[in-house]
Amino acid sequence: GRNDWSSTLPEDTRAYFYPSVSSAFVFSDAFGVRSGFLSSGKVRASWTRVGNDADPYQLVAVLGSQQAWGNSPMFAVANQLANFDLKPEKTTAWEVGTDLGFFNERMGFVVTYYNRTTTDQIMGVQVSRASGYSSRVLNAGTVRNRGVEVLFKANPIRSGGFNWDMTVNWSKNNSEVTELFGDLETLVLGSYWSMNIEARKGEPYGVMYGNGYLRNDQGDLLLRADGTRRIDPERKILGNYNPDWNGGIQNRFSYGAFDLSVLVDGQMGGDIFSVTNWFGEYAGVLESTLRGRENDFCDPGIITDGILPDGTRNTTQVVCPQTYFGNNWGSPETSIDDASYIKLREVRLGYQLPTSWVSWTGFSSGSFSLIGRNLGLWSRIENIDPETAFDASNVQGIEFGQFPSVRSWGFSLSLR
Repeated sequence: GRNDWSSTLPEDTRAYFYPSVSSAFVFSDAFGVRSGFLSSGKVRASWTRVGNDADPYQLVAVLGSQQAWGNSPMFAVANQLANFDLKPEKTTAWEVGTDLGFFNERMGFVVTYYNRTTTDQIMGVQVSRASGYSSRVLNAGTVRNRGVEVLFKANPIRSGGFNWDMTVNWSKNNSEVTELFGDLETLVLGSYWSMNIEARKGEPYGVMYGNGYLRNDQGDLLLRADGTRRIDPERKILGNYNPDWNGGIQNRFSYGAFDLSVLVDGQMGGDIFSVTNWFGEYAGVLESTLRGRENDFCDPGIITDGILPDGTRNTTQVVCPQTYFGNNWGSPETSIDDASYIKLREVRLGYQLPTSWVSWTGFSSGSFSLIGRNLGLWSRIENIDPETAFDASNVQGIEFGQFPSVRSWGFSLSLR
């Protein structure tokens, strides 16, 4: 059990207690079932409740410094209304799992299922701007996360001084917004240009909401008479930044004094809104905008596959590339892309230094390693690294003006 007191919460609610309990049962020992096949077996379960406080200056209104007017300092009231009745966030979670070892621990699995619910989330809820504010800090929302985590370990080769260790991890998380404040159906977590990242009741946390293109019931684009796409005036869900799953694999090879480690990881699924591609096509500065002007400014042009107002499929109406890509404005749908990627995250080549080389330094052992990171990227989206749009914040999946991802090379010298 643990209790915290936070100065960013009201005096009456600034203390929050979070307990936890866990237990494990090693059935391979209890039942004496160890064998050449099953070398160890354990089941485990745990339950916990965790508290979280607010950011500073959420309880009472404070003035923010503005650019001076000449020699006169200026201050302004924030657009977000403070709340002196905040309560701490609470996350209640339970999990069950098993650890299994096989063939004298040459192979093993660690499998975990978890269920986590967060209540009284501290966030800014939109209010009428007639009040003088755009949002108010409230305890709003309940989000449930459920998922599976799997870890696989193996030692396929251990012979003649050569050793190969492999570790594979895989995880999948499903989230759902089950409750918001009052009768709210959605909460805008953040926005960029004309697209919002929202928590919508009944949907996964972090949906992308904005204007797409008009389509019929069969999913065909509905075009104007001149062959250009029509923007749907009604905003809708365009995607979700949550990946279908994350995973990685690390192989480590060692022989004598040398060892080599290779780590590959990535994610499958999830959506990303790339402002770089969206605005780059609108401005005509990306290679993709050469389509339709291979011969000249509007030669041969672009024929959009869709349905014309007369109900026929378009096969003749040619749109100039400048008009076609300029039609991106007002609809982020064209740059909602698959955020899947795989990275060659790290390659490390090490050498265990002979004792005679390091003994004169006063140390007993040492090692030298060459290290390369982010050496390769395979993704389904061009021009950007999709990973740069994901972090630990609530507003994810939006990429804008990123610097090119870089490879890094280095070395490490360790003395012990």
